[in-house]
Amino acid sequence: MPNTKTISEQTIDIYIQHPKLHIIYANLIEQGVQIVPTVYTKEISDDALCRTSVLDWDNRIFGMSILDNPNLTDDIICHELAHLILLLEGLPVAVPKQNMEGTFEGSMLGYINNMVHHLEVWRLTQALGFPETTRYEQSIRADMLNRMKNLQAFLPGVWIQHPHPIVEPSLLREAYYIASGILCPCLENTKRSLRQTGGQYLPNIAPLVDQLVQACHNALPLSPESALACLGSLIEPLMPPPGSLLPLYQAQPVPAFREKILHEVGA
Repeated sequence: MPNTKTISEQTIDIYIQHPKLHIIYANLIEQGVQIVPTVYTKEISDDALCRTSVLDWDNRIFGMSILDNPNLTDDIICHELAHLILLLEGLPVAVPKQNMEGTFEGSMLGYINNMVHHLEVWRLTQALGFPETTRYEQSIRADMLNRMKNLQAFLPGVWIQHPHPIVEPSLLREAYYIASGILCPCLENTKRSLRQTGGQYLPNIAPLVDQLVQACHNALPLSPESALACLGSLIEPLMPPPGSLLPLYQAQPVPAFREKILHEVGA
């Protein structure tokens, strides 16, 4: 693709300049992690500046998609490295037992895995000295609040007001988006505005939003066991076929990896 270029593992140091990030990265390398970065010179899908993916689970090889952009800050890099810390510590992800490509459940799996892991990623980046409040505050105010108001123009009124269980995927997806916004590290006033706006414009998904948020709160502090229970709670409303999903863990997790890194960076 003309808008991408793959760079060597050593070149990722260009994006890991802060001393604390060097400590985090060194700890990951010590545990056998390999990061294969791909630098995008032009946005191709959304506004994500950096995103991590699994290339080889057993050998701890991860991809990092990076948008070559001056807005790529240390807190964004720290956020992605925090995902790797949690994976190495044994937090699970849900994966399909069979191919679910093209299904609504399949399209939501990555989002739900991120939703659970973000509970601890945000706490970890804050503790490491890279708070993300400003970035998420701007995102919520610029996007999500207006997004809900605009939904009424695109979704049939029956789905917005219907009192029965939600079966419309577009609305179900919005419930997860709103819950994720309420959980993210924005200001409390913004979280209340988000919940109130959701209740006003999409009243029939408000109970599900509250249910998802409560399930996430119940999982804290996040451990492999509580993360697995939280994944189950968040996946349940999607009603996937029984036995279609499996939890995936690191075969040899690194115990207390978060605590080790926090100690070394002086947090």
